[in-house]
Amino acid sequence: WEQASSHPDRIFLSFSGDPATSRAVTWRTSPDITQAVAQITPATADPMFSNEALEIPAATELADLNAHPRNTQGTVSYHSVVFEDLKPDTLYAYRVGTEGHWSEWIQFRTAKTETAPFSFVYFGDAQNDILSKWSRVIRMSYQKAPDAAFAIHAGDLVNNGHFDNEWAEWFKAGGWIHAQRTGIPVIGNHEIRPFPALDHEKTLSVIWRPQFTLPEESELPDALRETVYTVDYQGVRIIVLNSLVEVEAQADYLRRQLQRPGAKWTILTSHYSIFSPRPKR
Repeated sequence: WEQASSHPDRIFLSFSGDPATSRAVTWRTSPDITQAVAQITPATADPMFSNEALEIPAATELADLNAHPRNTQGTVSYHSVVFEDLKPDTLYAYRVGTEGHWSEWIQFRTAKTETAPFSFVYFGDAQNDILSKWSRVIRMSYQKAPDAAFAIHAGDLVNNGHFDNEWAEWFKAGGWIHAQRTGIPVIGNHEIRPFPALDHEKTLSVIWRPQFTLPEESELPDALRETVYTVDYQGVRIIVLNSLVEVEAQADYLRRQLQRPGAKWTILTSHYSIFSPRPKR
C-alpha cells in the first residue's frame, strides 16, 4: 500500500563518525531515480537560509525486495549521504532528493565536544500493530522529550525483517521523527528470519543494510557489519551488540570498547538480555 516513487520517503537520520561533526541520512525512491543528492546548511532565522546550502551527491543502492516472495514492491533505490566536517553544537537544516522531488527541510543539532547532560529515548520491541498502536508510543515520546539527542530502537523493530509492508508501517508510524531525531537501530531476532531462497536459512533482513547507514567496524566479521558498532556522545559510550550471531567476536570487541578511555558512562544495548529469568532463554 506504500509504493516507492520519485519523491524521497523513509528518511532516516543516523550516526556515522563523530556525532559532534557528522551525521548520516538514508532515504528511498523508485529505481528511476539513479542520482540523488542531499543539501545541508546551518539553520538560521533567515528565510533565505537555503541559499548557502552545500550539495552532496548520494551513494545509491538498488534493492530487489522481490527476492523474498512475500514482498510486492519490486526493486527500489536507497540513497545515503554522510554529512562531514560539521560544527559542534550547531543546528543544521538538510533536505534530500532531486530537482523537482525534494523532501522538506529537516533540522538536527550536532553534539557538543565535551561531556554534557542530554536526554535520549529507548524503545523496546515495536514489532506488532506498528502503525495502529506503536505510532502512539513514538509520537508521545516526541511530546515528552522533544529535545532528545537520539533514540535507541533495541531490536524487533518489525515482526519479520524481510517484509517490506511491516517496514512501511514502522516508517509511517514515526514519520518525520525518524528524519529529525537521530536513531540507533539494534538487531533483534525478528530482523534475522528464514529466507526461502536459501533453504529457509535465517538471514539478516534484506532491507536492514540498504535502509540504515550505520558505523562499520572493520575489525569485525562481515556478518556483523552495521549491526555492531559504538557511538560516543557527550561523555557517554553507547555500544550496540548483535544478540544473534558471532558472539565470541563481539566479546573481544566489547572488551576493547570498555578499555578505551574517554567515557564517563557506558550504555550497552542488545536485543536479548544478558541475564534471563527463563531457563531456556
